[in-house]
Amino acid sequence: MLGLFRNNQLYTVFFLALLTVLLRFPAFAGWLDYQPSLPENAGVLYRLLFSTAIQSSLLSASLATVLVFSQALLVKWLANESRINPDRNWFPALFTIVVMSSINDFQYLSPALVASTGIPLILQRIFSIHKSNDITLTIFDTGLLIGIASLFYLPSLWLTPFFLIAIFSLRTLKLAEVASYIVAVLTPWIIGWGMDLLFTQNPPGLDLTVIFNWLTIQPEIIDIHFWVSVVILAIFFSILLLSASTYYRKRLIQVQKFNNILFWLLFGTMLSILFNRVFDFSHILLASSAFGAFLALSFLSIRNKLVAEVFFFLLLAGILLGLMPESLSQYQLI
Repeated sequence: MLGLFRNNQLYTVFFLALLTVLLRFPAFAGWLDYQPSLPENAGVLYRLLFSTAIQSSLLSASLATVLVFSQALLVKWLANESRINPDRNWFPALFTIVVMSSINDFQYLSPALVASTGIPLILQRIFSIHKSNDITLTIFDTGLLIGIASLFYLPSLWLTPFFLIAIFSLRTLKLAEVASYIVAVLTPWIIGWGMDLLFTQNPPGLDLTVIFNWLTIQPEIIDIHFWVSVVILAIFFSILLLSASTYYRKRLIQVQKFNNILFWLLFGTMLSILFNRVFDFSHILLASSAFGAFLALSFLSIRNKLVAEVFFFLLLAGILLGLMPESLSQYQLI
């Protein structure tokens, strides 16, 4: 199957779309127990645009599929244009879809999924800083995109300092440039806060305790699907850690810096989980661009193509097995 994506031909997009639908078929087939709800950490734009759509499981799954597919295309474009992916093929898009469809919490529309769609655009602006003729404008654009993402998913704001560190890794910033970055991040958020006040008079979506609080995991969510999700995500992390050295081998200094930025995104996403009041696997989607790019490099580094095919097949089989009907969740583990 990997052979279908080892090229840079346009027709491969149809195979990518087919695989996207296949991996998200459990949601379309109604295998999963869908409980429509508006998370407390949803931003004002998510509440305004998607509060009705999430009431239908089919519509929620459909919109999620479109967003996942769109982000996969953006990650491919980002990885190929920045030379993170030296072979310029469809692997970054392929593995972005695999990651974003791997567990139950990723199958339906969520604030984190919507916000994560903008992450490749943020990364593109950061990657372009080293060759930009107007550094201040590029930095402002980066901050503005982060702020817009937070209007869909409030915990996106936690990535603000990590992206600033990423920018510093590419060049030294002046105080005015740092100020423009901070102002850009806060501007959409303040506008969103004002809109929420205007429409609801009591904006629960902007309750700061949602993103400034210690994580709590409710015992009732810990069932067999919880542990399956943990295992699948642990496999992804293990692949990244075991392959980390290959991401830097014989690479340009600039590309190595881009890889460092992707690791900052991973680190920032995982660390910020600790400050979300309610645990939600979908938060990890903020790092899906980094996962997709790195997993693509990991599988490209496997010289024996048959071994890569077998490993990929086992990975897909494990994911589909983990997405089996919700009847499995009757077996509570604690």
